[in-house]
Amino acid sequence: MARKKLTSSNSVEDDSSYQTASVKPDANALVLLFVTHSTPIFVAGAPATPTVSGNGLVWLRVQTVTFGGQNDRRLTCFRAMGTAPAEGAVTMDFGGQNQDYCAWSLFEYTDVDIDGSGAAAVAQSSVAAGSGASLTVALTPSADSARNVSVGALALELVAEPDRPVSSGAGFTEIDQMNPDQLFGKGTSLQTQDASPAVSGVSWTWTGAENAAAIALEVKAVPTGTTPPPPLTTDEALIKRFEPVLFFHPDEKFFPVDAKRFIEQAALWTSREPFDDKATWGGAPGDPFPRRPQVAAGKLAAAPNEGDDYRFGETFGKGQDNRFLELGGWKDTNGVPEAGVTESSENVYTDRDSIADLYNNELEASRFWYHAEVFAKTRLEQIAQSDNNLKRILGQLGEHPRLVCYYLFFPAHEQSVGRDQCSGVAANEVACHAGDWQCIAVMLKGDGADTAEGFTPKFLGLTGSRRAAVVQEDGSVVFRPYQFDDEDRTAITVEAWRPGQPATVDGHPRVYVARGSHSLYTKPGEHQVDPFPVNQEPRQCGTLDGPGPPEPPPPDRDFPLDTVAAIVAKIAAAGLANVFAVGFVAAVLEFFWEYPYAPFGVTPPPVDPPDPDQAPAAAGAGKTVRPRDLTVPDAGDDVVDWRSQRSLVLEGRTYSSVVERGPKQPWWPGDDNEQGFWGRWGQHVTTDGLGRRAGPRFPNYAAMFLGALADGDTRQQLELDG
Repeated sequence: MARKKLTSSNSVEDDSSYQTASVKPDANALVLLFVTHSTPIFVAGAPATPTVSGNGLVWLRVQTVTFGGQNDRRLTCFRAMGTAPAEGAVTMDFGGQNQDYCAWSLFEYTDVDIDGSGAAAVAQSSVAAGSGASLTVALTPSADSARNVSVGALALELVAEPDRPVSSGAGFTEIDQMNPDQLFGKGTSLQTQDASPAVSGVSWTWTGAENAAAIALEVKAVPTGTTPPPPLTTDEALIKRFEPVLFFHPDEKFFPVDAKRFIEQAALWTSREPFDDKATWGGAPGDPFPRRPQVAAGKLAAAPNEGDDYRFGETFGKGQDNRFLELGGWKDTNGVPEAGVTESSENVYTDRDSIADLYNNELEASRFWYHAEVFAKTRLEQIAQSDNNLKRILGQLGEHPRLVCYYLFFPAHEQSVGRDQCSGVAANEVACHAGDWQCIAVMLKGDGADTAEGFTPKFLGLTGSRRAAVVQEDGSVVFRPYQFDDEDRTAITVEAWRPGQPATVDGHPRVYVARGSHSLYTKPGEHQVDPFPVNQEPRQCGTLDGPGPPEPPPPDRDFPLDTVAAIVAKIAAAGLANVFAVGFVAAVLEFFWEYPYAPFGVTPPPVDPPDPDQAPAAAGAGKTVRPRDLTVPDAGDDVVDWRSQRSLVLEGRTYSSVVERGPKQPWWPGDDNEQGFWGRWGQHVTTDGLGRRAGPRFPNYAAMFLGALADGDTRQQLELDG
């Protein structure tokens, strides 16, 4: 492994953005940027964390730490890697917040592990802060530390003596040292260093006591002498053969990610009915606030023997697991973030901006990942065993059917209503939540040879919002063959695989992803949808949920005193000072809705029209995700390869794109309806009676696919024998 210095410098000019000299990093090199800065002398509070851009690379934050007597200083490490970096300056932007000074050190390492677009190259990282004349950041030597490099950066808070020399720790070589000095004696010393082979601690010394902070990391060399991966099984070869090409909308914020790494960053909460009442989260009604998760964010282990707190081996069963994963926290009705659950917090919406920030920084390397599962005849028969219609459908697929499912997990879902008539927050947030599962499914018919080449695709299934009904020539209105999941939240639509349909690239299906909702389509552009079941449609610009109005009562029906009592209780709960608040208005409208014919004769409010799904207008309009090395002629300029791998090991944890239900991957619901995680992939929120803004459970996509086939066969809209 070789280090090359790219540039270093500093500025004492007050500014909210700084640029390095022009540099050109090498291909597949791990580029590291250490930057330290401080807010101006009369500005209170911690300085903003910068964002970094330049060289056509994605710059990801590795670690950041604040320090100083006024907590007004910050040290941050960023990493980047690319196959063809451009030449140019690197920009550090502070989002409009002026800094008193800024110093930076930029260098790279070649011959590093390139798995995960640079994620694997950082074997570990850590921070430390304190006061004194020395500082050490502890690192735990990895199994391959003899070939690796320890890297560190130290920043001092200097006031009385700005030009303070810093000495490297034993075995370390200094890379850079700078001492920018601002007015009023506000300055710093930034020193970077490395040691090869990697050592367990990164240390510095200086004269006199000063506040200081440091970041250390271990850079991992390219693996040598590794055992070649075993040959692909037939199922794994089928997964590679039909790996999809995804076209995204240019405004998309969330991309499919590794679900296991979502778990490891999330908090795990317990809950009970009613699930939209925060008093039932993290305890029981009557327990004191603030409420706490069962396992704090970042401390949850998804699999056994991988450290932290492992909770996914617990048995709950289908319908019995009321836990939920929470990432990013909540926000109130004004969009103000709420990190916790307190007596005064509203917790009415998910804070998806925080989730997006995580996946643009620390979790970026887990993006562009799918999980794939293959169902052979025996498992398909088990799914269909309780439904004669499904058994009949399965029988028509021959003796060797195989279903390949690509599970796409998006960290958040966004869906609104009434775009032409509503402008309120409720309409925009009506079906937005953390966590979003989608699926691309390919049904294959085999020739009995059990080779990937011996299977022929027969049907394609795509999930998302239920597509709007189509008016037939005879005036009838029908839906395309589909099947809702158990909660009526997402639907799968199935179509026959014929020559030229769906469109493919060397056999890989081309799929267009709708912005925010992540509904999947074989065609670009706008798609009309009917996403909500009857009597569960949002109304009054998202302020009311179903059910719809009841049948008219007989003329002599008595006035509903029990309903009046319930509405009075809701009014009392709202409080006299809040009689015009959302809770009060919703309660009154609920009464009129439930009893619309007497004594006031109120007509139920109309259903909010669902907003159409916005798939990209054309292939290449936004980001394109493709199988590695596959040429997609109309992919556009923003192209990334799938990062999914059969076995990726990072910091002692294994990540796999191949689904293996059971003890090794216990986050998948078990076929026995007992083992595995049956909870929600996203937090509950308040005032959400239908659970529309809560995270989803993982659907049974294989059963949904067979159900959609049966739906199409019943209506003779699919050629099952074709």
